[in-house]
Amino acid sequence: MNGRARGITLIEMLVACLIMLLLGSGLFTLMTTGYGAQESITDQNTVDSRSRFVINTLADNLRGATSLTSAGSSDVTFTDESGNSVRYWLSDGSLLNTVNGQPSSGNVLMDNVSSLSFTYWTYSNGSWISSSSPSAPANVGAVDFTVVVTLSGYSRQLSGTVVIRDKE
Repeated sequence: MNGRARGITLIEMLVACLIMLLLGSGLFTLMTTGYGAQESITDQNTVDSRSRFVINTLADNLRGATSLTSAGSSDVTFTDESGNSVRYWLSDGSLLNTVNGQPSSGNVLMDNVSSLSFTYWTYSNGSWISSSSPSAPANVGAVDFTVVVTLSGYSRQLSGTVVIRDKE
């Protein structure tokens, strides 16, 4: 019998531990990068969905407008088909609305809105005239609006156009 014992040496054990450590740190880096990318994509999707929500809400409500009663560059008030006075405006990064002045401070529809702008179109003397603050809001025939939503460093700008119902 050979006097030498069989097994692994300390050097072999250290080399195996080093290899496992390198594989483990590589796997950790890969997983951390994957989770970071997933979080980034989730933030982008959140901004996209919030932007669409704002645009769809404004468009749906403006489609029901029978006439505009007040029109500013980031504020619009209109009468809907039920006779309610509806107002939308931007204040301190929040999109707010009221119906018949209630609540007076407004309902927060969306936070993280960095910009809201309206362009109003009036048909006069055979051509369309645009304005960010028309002198006669009741004569406005169409409204363009743009919303910018920013969240976690990601911004999305979406726009929409609505034709106001006939005033006949």
